[in-house]
Amino acid sequence: MRGGVHRDGKWFHDRSVPGDVIEATGSTRGTVAVGNGCGDWNPDFAQWRRLSALDRPSGGRP
Repeated sequence: MRGGVHRDGKWFHDRSVPGDVIEATGSTRGTVAVGNGCGDWNPDFAQWRRLSALDRPSGGRP
């Protein structure tokens, strides 16, 4: 971590638990692609539903 943010990172790590909701802002980079295991949380709800196996016949595609 750059710019003296180690202290902030430790503060966050010490207080956060799995499942905490966060909003990351300030990046100029794009989001991670859906389907690579790291970006599966990026789609909005409508996109997520289209990718979901819920509410469609077994083996069906969106």
